Amino acid sequence: MFSEYLSINSRQLSEQEASNRIRTLPSRGHVYSQGSLNVRDMPSLENSQVVETLDPETPLTAYEIFAEEERDWYRVRTDSGIAGWVSGKYIQLGN
Repeated sequence: MFSEYLSINSRQLSEQEASNRIRTLPSRGHVYSQGSLNVRDMPSLENSQVVETLDPETPLTAYEIFAEEERDWYRVRTDSGIAGWVSGKYIQLGN
């Protein structure tokens, strides 16, 4: 898992709770934000590091979803091998 504990919205989830929220979802898609999109090492804004920034229309594969109250996070990999978590608000799946 990505860490022993994951803090989301000031609440800590155990590794088991976090694992229960993740579902496998192999699907092709692309970034559809107007600007660049940050890829993070964990599905969180507050407790994560940006590992890469993607340009609009970057093709990607989403292979896991982490459901959070305010947003869904997708674990993605680009064709060039960049991997991490992105907010579901900024990707379009199904292409």
